[in-house]
Amino acid sequence: MQRYTDGDLIACISVVNGFRIEKMVEMRNTILRISGQITSEHIPQLKVEIAGESNIALDLENVTLVNGEVVQFLMECELKAIKLRNCPPYIREWIRTMGNDVGGSI
Repeated sequence: MQRYTDGDLIACISVVNGFRIEKMVEMRNTILRISGQITSEHIPQLKVEIAGESNIALDLENVTLVNGEVVQFLMECELKAIKLRNCPPYIREWIRTMGNDVGGSI
């Protein structure tokens, strides 16, 4: 893990098997920039990074691949008011479809 600062900006970089998280804190907003493939094994690490944060967003611009458990996790994040920034269209559609499936089964 690498830490550096630049004014009000602090970034913690974690890279594990092509999965990368950059944590940016700008004033009162926290942004987790995620890149690479996100699998279910990365969910616990994401939960740790999110825990205790308020005004948080996940920037998914550089995400290349996710699985169904990750989509479920992202949907749950949105329900907890965690913003998904730059969400790739295929992930957004999968979340929408999964949400319709959940809503239809209630």
